[in-house]
Amino acid sequence: MTQFVLGFLFTSDTKQVVLVRKKRPENLAGKLNGVGGRLGAGESARIGVSREFFEATGVAIPAQDWRPVARLWGKGYEIAGFCATSEAAARCQRTGDEDIRLLPVRYDMLQAEGALGLSWVIAAALDPSKPILDIRVRAEDPDWSD
Repeated sequence: MTQFVLGFLFTSDTKQVVLVRKKRPENLAGKLNGVGGRLGAGESARIGVSREFFEATGVAIPAQDWRPVARLWGKGYEIAGFCATSEAAARCQRTGDEDIRLLPVRYDMLQAEGALGLSWVIAAALDPSKPILDIRVRAEDPDWSD
């Protein structure tokens, strides 16, 4: 199973969040999503999200500051979603070929322009009393039966 991580860094007042405008894969091109990527061999999810976030934005958030908020999974893959808050969110910038943005938390925009489940993950991240979301992505799974 291929494992990925996504990080959602909010400003301290949680009114803004750092998101990436995806160029790939094709099914996510043009969509907003958390900052992340593939876990390295033997790498923990918290270490992975810290590394991926730094590589994409130039901003280092310590691994222990990332709080788990979601697990999305489908046939052959699993995505661990994390959130953190820091005023360092304002310093995030593009370090690769995908656009990094500090955007207001607006659910209408997240639903219209976000990757599948993005608005749910953002809502869960903003309410630490909620349990970790566990989302099975079934649209691509021909073995799924209701």
